[in-house]
Amino acid sequence: MSNNFDSTIYEYIPTNSILVIGQVQSGKTNYILREIENIYETYENTCEGFTIIVFGGTTTDLLKQTKERFEKKGMNIFSDYEMYFQNYSIYKKNKVLLVIMKEGSNFEKINNKLKYFNWNRRLFIFDDEADYFSISGNDGLIHETLTNLKDITKKSDGCFYSITATPFKNIEFIRKNPEYYDKIIFLEPNKYYCGYEFFYNLKSDIYLCLEDNKQSKKINKSILVSFFIFLYDTYLIEKEFPNEKSEFLINIDSLTEKHDEIREELIKIIFLSQNSWPKVLEQVIKENAWKQKFKNKEIFVETWKGMKRIVNTLDIQQNIVISNGRTKENYISGSKKYICIIGGTKLSRGFTYKYLTTELIMNSGEKPQIDSLLQRARWFGYRRENKEYVESFDRYKYITVLCSENIYKVFTEEESKEFIVGFYNLQGKTQNEIIKYVEGKPELLNKLCLWKEK
Repeated sequence: MSNNFDSTIYEYIPTNSILVIGQVQSGKTNYILREIENIYETYENTCEGFTIIVFGGTTTDLLKQTKERFEKKGMNIFSDYEMYFQNYSIYKKNKVLLVIMKEGSNFEKINNKLKYFNWNRRLFIFDDEADYFSISGNDGLIHETLTNLKDITKKSDGCFYSITATPFKNIEFIRKNPEYYDKIIFLEPNKYYCGYEFFYNLKSDIYLCLEDNKQSKKINKSILVSFFIFLYDTYLIEKEFPNEKSEFLINIDSLTEKHDEIREELIKIIFLSQNSWPKVLEQVIKENAWKQKFKNKEIFVETWKGMKRIVNTLDIQQNIVISNGRTKENYISGSKKYICIIGGTKLSRGFTYKYLTTELIMNSGEKPQIDSLLQRARWFGYRRENKEYVESFDRYKYITVLCSENIYKVFTEEESKEFIVGFYNLQGKTQNEIIKYVEGKPELLNKLCLWKEK
């Protein structure tokens, strides 16, 4: 199997179960594709059959995206997993690839089937987004099913892969269950992606702390000031790169049903800004978040005119998109010069917003989890294939994140910073480099449970 570690490691560490950790855009899906290709190549000229199951998406869109990437590689996907499990014995010598959405009902069906038959071929499991209900939640059903499948992979001499960008729940789990994984692999980060660097820096001028915004009136004020900061930062971007696109994200996880209301409020703000600019502007500059952003800094008339010009180009039908499980609207990166995206949990996994300028995070619970917030780091990512373009355009200085006080504390507290920096500094390193890094830091080694020698 392919890996990012010294080749000698595979000589003495069993590979029946692997935790694969990689930052957003580090190539986790490509890693899965390479491993599957290796499995096919290994057994290509044999009569031995095998089954590969990829739990490849937490939403319909992500599942479709995963399937398309497999099909582009020429991989044939068995379309009906229920039919396969019902008639599995007739496929004993077949090489079967199943791609299944990661949701409770699918796991319940699979778990029920596993109780009634003996497995008679190699089984390979790829659990993508392995922190998402794989360890806890969903009444333990997904974890139970995956553990049963993991046992089968071991008995059948297959392999069980858990793949994630935010493994904190997995790490906590294996501290209590140290035999669960045979080894951990860190994928090489994508140097053109800067999501986690954003957290390393934790620049105070990037984050703006809002008042408790659960009440509708305060939510509307948050949307208003965030929108105007979006206009301001977008104007500055265009001064440096006239053709650059710009995106405004509004995420309100626990109030998905309010997405339509937020759209209506945003439409109202855009309409008033187009038709009553001075009146709206007077209201905006009184808001605390605006004062935090500018700290009494003078804004020139030219800038106000530039912001007004951007507002005037917005079309409320074309430039606002809701992205959640209830709508059929599709966000397409770069399809518009300016776009406002409203959504919740669906935005947090599988999407990278290349042109992010301003983000408003609301209602993330009383005690936000660092792994959930780090999933949102993909929003901060800025990635281009053109190296010169990436190095010449520092988009960090144009990103603003507005969030509630509880989220702000998680983003900025020293403990979170130390943990994030320490953890992700280990990616792309060999086993010996990891050991050297944690020497003299036993608390870090214990916390991460990085490696288990056999």
